[in-house]
Amino acid sequence: YVKSTTHKYRDIAKNDLQAALDIWETLNDCENQIAMAHDHLGYILMDSESTYSSSKEHLTKAMYMRKSFVESNPTETNLSEYSTTCDNLGYLFYKSGEKIDKSRELLEEALSIREKLYDSSERYATDVAWTAHNLGQLLSKNVKCYGEAEIYFRKALDIRRKLEKLHPQMYTTNIVFTLVSLAKVISINTKRYNEAQQLLDEAITLKSNIDLDYIGFFPDEVEKDIQTLSARLNGSK
Repeated sequence: YVKSTTHKYRDIAKNDLQAALDIWETLNDCENQIAMAHDHLGYILMDSESTYSSSKEHLTKAMYMRKSFVESNPTETNLSEYSTTCDNLGYLFYKSGEKIDKSRELLEEALSIREKLYDSSERYATDVAWTAHNLGQLLSKNVKCYGEAEIYFRKALDIRRKLEKLHPQMYTTNIVFTLVSLAKVISINTKRYNEAQQLLDEAITLKSNIDLDYIGFFPDEVEKDIQTLSARLNGSK
């Protein structure tokens, strides 16, 4: 899973996780590890449209397993892990354009759980930021929801900036994702082009200082968004 957070080792991570899953499935009393492997593998398989179906299969298995864990024993850990899979599966449905209503339902459920956990411990801050960002992404598919999407993006950005101050460079890639997403939403209003340009400039500057091979993984769609947004804003000058 650590490898999956980098460009250099992303593909190798898939092989490692599949190997781990195969081993755990041969052992007794490893349901939690099996669910974890399904979740991790499903998460990184959503990188490509060609593996969306496999991603959905793994994440769906993880979700039902983790939901049953919560129903039988609603501990903080079980709730946290279940919310992670809800977040991942909801994001997959957003990316694939499949079951948009279900995507929102899953992401809102994940956010509800994570915000309650965050109330009790700061260590859940990054989880809240991720789901808020993902909800913003989903809502930004509909122009009528841009205002709501901006609220979620700003929530994610505020949390990530605070975390970055506490742990320099650990959250830089996440801040870049959020800045780009927020700039896209804001740029729909031509009167806010300057604001969008400032956000984009900050994102590009931060990204230039990241060692992508080891520290950050940037999905193709983020790279495309940066290029498209740059062209749109520069074209207005």
